[in-house]
Amino acid sequence: MARYIDKVIIVLIVLAVTRHASGQEYSRTEVGSGALCHTIGDQRGNRGVTCGVAGQVTANFSSFISLDGSAAYLPRQIESPMQDSGKETTVVAGLKANVRGRRISFFGKMEPGFSSFSCGVSVTDSQAITKQCARRTHFAFQYGAGVEYLLSRDWSVRGDAAQILLTEFDQTIVRTTQESGIGFTERTIGRIVPHLEARIGVERHFGAVQKNFFMKSEMSGPRLEMGVVFSLQNRVHQFLNTLDPERGLGAWLSWDLGRYTSLDVAAFHSSHDDRVYGYSDGGPDVQALAGVKIGIKREHLGVFAKARPGAIVFSHVLDTETVLNQGPIATWSKSPNLVVDTGGVFELYPMSHLVVRFDGGNDQIFYGARTVRVNGEITHVSAATASSFLFLASAGVRF
Repeated sequence: MARYIDKVIIVLIVLAVTRHASGQEYSRTEVGSGALCHTIGDQRGNRGVTCGVAGQVTANFSSFISLDGSAAYLPRQIESPMQDSGKETTVVAGLKANVRGRRISFFGKMEPGFSSFSCGVSVTDSQAITKQCARRTHFAFQYGAGVEYLLSRDWSVRGDAAQILLTEFDQTIVRTTQESGIGFTERTIGRIVPHLEARIGVERHFGAVQKNFFMKSEMSGPRLEMGVVFSLQNRVHQFLNTLDPERGLGAWLSWDLGRYTSLDVAAFHSSHDDRVYGYSDGGPDVQALAGVKIGIKREHLGVFAKARPGAIVFSHVLDTETVLNQGPIATWSKSPNLVVDTGGVFELYPMSHLVVRFDGGNDQIFYGARTVRVNGEITHVSAATASSFLFLASAGVRF
């Protein structure tokens, strides 16, 4: 189910940012509290749900754009062999784009932050492995959508649905030394963990009441955008199960097809080569994406949801491997794999013909099944699906 979560979130964001609206008044500040639940586990572990309480603060810069932040505490003691054991605390803050009706408003949001778990594993006894709790904190990125219902001028009810991506880098969890002086180390594997989150709460409004002057997205401005892009992708290397950041450079192009919809294309190359070549990935890679970007543009900013299928091509994927006394002999080739990039986009227009753009979301890689030859014997490598966190920072021109 986890692989379909971000698709559901994209649909909700599209509904949020393209809905017509008119006339709702709003206040400068909203403070609320409520309950939330999100999934735990992934394709490698057990599945379940954990729930807790959350606080929310929203600062409305205008009827359209807000700074939104929340802190949540989930008291369930999660038992996991990975790095998400214990009780969880999550803090995120970022941008929230609103489309307000008379009573009902819709919104989309993109919020980076962190998620911290109370219980990891450490060692204090040099002769025996003693497991103790140690806090582990991971980068988190949340994107989603929701709805608010205005009960009165001072009170509203808010519901959110989101995906939150946790970046859990591989870490040493056990390090011990025997009486003989021989030591050993145990490490957790790195992974990107997607969770589905749902929350509901009540908000109190403070500050002077502002009138909403809703403006539709206009087609009269520039329709073509292009520029350079810097990519940062946290991806699990399949051979060693290590989570490493891959950096790259490339280009992007966006062409408005209508008032709310654009054709969105990007391609970038990561030149890093760790010289660890596996059966599914390895070496530098090139990624190309093409899809749609749906949202609203204003004079100086735009907020969008995106869905872009494409391909990632790894330059050194093992085809054959023979282990000899003098060392292994291997051959490799390029290997293309399907990817689907989903998430949010925030654009700034400091001048009429300049654009600064930030993307964030889940770049899901579908590794195909392969057949390789190891020491003369045929080995079948199963297909696999893995999430990765993709951040793009871009600058360009508009025509």
